[in-house]
Formats: sequence, structure tokens, C-alpha cells
Amino acid sequence: MVSRLMTVAGGGDTTFVIASHTLTTLERSPASAGCQDFIQGVLTLLKLDRRDSGDAWMTPDRDAVEVLSDTCMSGESEYSEEEGYPPLIPAYVALAELDESLAEMVREGIPGGGEFLSWQISDVPRAAEVVCLLICHGFLPMGEGAGLLLPKLHHQRCVLRPTQVHVGRKVRRHAGAFRLTVDRAWSQTCSLIQKHTFTQEPGDCWLSDQLIAVYEAVAQLSPEQRKGVAFHSVELWHADSDRLVAGEIGYTCGGVYSSCTGFALKDDFPGAGILQLVALGCWLAKCGFGLWDLGMEIAYKLELGAVLLPRAEWSEQLQRLRTTAGEKDAKLHSPSPADGIASNLLVPTATTTTTTTTNTTTHGAQPTSRDLKRSREEVQGAESQKSRPRKHQTCAKHVASGFATVNFVFFVGQ
Repeated sequence: MVSRLMTVAGGGDTTFVIASHTLTTLERSPASAGCQDFIQGVLTLLKLDRRDSGDAWMTPDRDAVEVLSDTCMSGESEYSEEEGYPPLIPAYVALAELDESLAEMVREGIPGGGEFLSWQISDVPRAAEVVCLLICHGFLPMGEGAGLLLPKLHHQRCVLRPTQVHVGRKVRRHAGAFRLTVDRAWSQTCSLIQKHTFTQEPGDCWLSDQLIAVYEAVAQLSPEQRKGVAFHSVELWHADSDRLVAGEIGYTCGGVYSSCTGFALKDDFPGAGILQLVALGCWLAKCGFGLWDLGMEIAYKLELGAVLLPRAEWSEQLQRLRTTAGEKDAKLHSPSPADGIASNLLVPTATTTTTTTTNTTTHGAQPTSRDLKRSREEVQGAESQKSRPRKHQTCAKHVASGFATVNFVFFVGQ
């Protein structure tokens, strides 16, 4: 079944219609071969005609979708005029051209005013390069289970200076029973995320095997291709049982660490998720990171000390921390066995005096309760929710936050 069909304006008045999923999605159709030939021809024309196109970004077109759907699938189509798909990055776009387009989106916003782009993952090494480029421009490289990359550029990014992480008394009280590691159990962490992080049922997780492969492929790129990007797993272990009780995957880009998604075994180890976050924040400070990117705004993040940065200011901070000598040299590594004991990690680190002004409070100081209230009011019912494509509203909490709600107690990323 064709899951999604998109259109792109080509040279003149020509409209090219393509399937955003791979051609193998059509393999069970009686008209499969002919449909694949048709789409492949369109893709070839698209590749040849891109230089004449005034707009390389794809948008839905119901009439064109119905024509191709009738031709290939006997009238069967999943497209709905209510869905509103995000713009699709052309499969054949040159990375240099994509670099320029992404920079313009950071300045002007994504076409249509949303927060998401989409790109079909067909070649893992190329996808890894695209992911690194997206990260360098401030996008969060999320995904969808059907092989789709969903980069998100927030209207407002929730960030936290690691030296300013708030450590609650309850977290500190239980910290001695746990230890933190980095990059010690990537595969296990990914598997537990897929198992425990879902919206409606087990397996409903945007962190697909294919996307994991793309993240892993980043390490195989040349330094020039990686652009300073590296993916990591963060693990919180119960010391007595040596059980992995919470963890996340994220990535570093110069002096910035970004949380992607994670899990916590909240039933067996209440509070382990928050402890993992707090311990990680303290370790990021000790490693010299200047900024911790938490994705979208959620109340508990503000309570940890996070503030909101508008899109342009977030990008400015990212560019500074990934290019400035000294700032860009932070490295995330695993603490020693003694340092990794969570209670030891929570020992305060000397704070810096550099401040980052935001529309809510100064980034170099702890926000007041008034700041937190104002931050919540600014985003209430606003752009972060309305930018989500309607088709994915059932898993909006899962995808928009990075963590699902069923077996998890806190949200990171997105």
C-alpha cells in the first residue's frame, strides 16, 4: 500500500508526483512493476529538472495524489486532506544546497510555519550525512517507524546550562544506590527504549531499527562529514543488582549535548528517570559542556532549571558552542567507577558567569517561580502542538517529547 504521496513543483507548470516511501512498499500490488517504473521515471525527471525548480520542497497535492493512486493502486489511497504532511526534503538534493536551505529555514522558519521536515531513508550512509547536517543547523533528527526521518526545528527550544541543574532532595537521597555510565550499553539502551517507550502499544516507538542504524553510521563518517557530531548512550544502573534501570540516547555537537529519547523502569525503580537526568546534567558540567538541549518545553524541565530559547537564538548559541575554540572541545566520556556513583556526581560544579538572555529569564541564573510560570504561559496551546502533522496526532506526546507516557515518567528531547 502506498503510505504517503507527495508532489513537488518542477520547471514551468509541471507537477511531479512521487511516493515518499521506498518503491518496495508497492511490491505486493498487482500493478507494482508498472507503478514502480512510473515513479522511477518521475524521480529521474525530478533529478534532471531540479535546477529549474523555484521551490524544491515538496507539499501535498490531493488531486495529483489521487491520479497516481488510481493508476497504481486501483483507487486505494491513505491520503487525507486533513493530514497536512510536513515538507519533504528531495531525495537527490545536494548537501551543499541543503546546507543553504536549512540555514534559510533557521532564519525564516520552515515553509508552512510548522516545525517538521521529512526525508525518506533509503541509503543509510547518506542519511547519516544528512542527519549531521541537520544537527549542525539545530534540527532534532527524529523518525517514524516506516523509514521516514522527521527533523524538528522547534519554535522555542528548551535548554539548560549543565552547571545550573537543580538537584532535589528526594533525588539526592536515593542517588547512592545508582551509578551512571556513558557508551557502555548502546544496543541494550536502544532495545529498552523500543520496548518501554511507546504511546498506544508495545512496538509503537519512533526509534526504529533503521534510524538506529543511521545514528550508528555517523561514527563511520569522516571527520569532515561528521561535522563534530557524535551519538552516545547514557545508562543509569542499580548498583546492587547491576540492572539497567534508565537511560537515553543523545548526541554531542561541539559544546552542546542534545537528548533524543530514553526509557525508565518506573514501576520497579520509581524516580530513576529523573535521577538519570540530574546525574547526566552534573556529568555534562564536569565534562565542560556549555549547553544541554532538552527539546520541547515541559514543566519538569523548567523545574530542573531549563529556559526557552527562540529558534534564532538557539541557533546562535549552537553555532557558537560548536565552532568557538575551547567551547567546541567538550568531550562526553564515561565517568570512572567512583565518579559514576550518582551521589558523587551530584556534588556541585563551579558555575560560569557567562549569561545567555532569553525571552523568559537569563540563562546563566536559576529561573524564579515567576519565570517558570511565564515560560509555561508563553507556550500554552501554541506552535509546538499545531505544527505536528494530523496523521500523527495519536502519538504526538510520544514524538513531540521524545518519550512516551505509558511506561515512562518523564520526557526528554523533541
